[in-house]
Amino acid sequence: MYFRDLAVYASDDAHLPDKLELQFNLSTHTPVEAYLAALPRRQVVLGDLAKVNVAVGPRGGSLPYWDCLNVAIIYWPRFDFSRYIELSRAQQQLRILAVLHKALLNIARRTGSDCSWYDAAYEAVRGQPFPLPEIEEQELLRRCGLLPRKQRRRRRLPSKGTRP
Repeated sequence: MYFRDLAVYASDDAHLPDKLELQFNLSTHTPVEAYLAALPRRQVVLGDLAKVNVAVGPRGGSLPYWDCLNVAIIYWPRFDFSRYIELSRAQQQLRILAVLHKALLNIARRTGSDCSWYDAAYEAVRGQPFPLPEIEEQELLRRCGLLPRKQRRRRRLPSKGTRP
């Protein structure tokens, strides 16, 4: 199975205020997408995993690493959320990129997988100018299904015979 999906989010035991948790979770999207884009499709193998979730913050009673049905969750407990929020957007993206890279290397070693894919992706993303371009917050919320129904708008496609 090829590795193809990735997520970074605040752990359930981080106990962040709702607004801060949402702000953190939205801020992780851009570096995650850039990292995934730097990995070649249908070539990267990470054990039998197709998806990895990196839960940042305390893990409570959970295992530090868990995998089942081609999905893994790895906890990254040592993370200072209050310091993270004070960083510039570029520094935040670099911090998430570093956590993400270290977590994937940890899993690659655990599963006996080749680490070179992740090192190359990390260097490729680090070589880009920071901050990385982001998707607007409203669009990201819409894509995640987090907007109230009234605010959800889909881009209208032109009808046949009309010009866009």
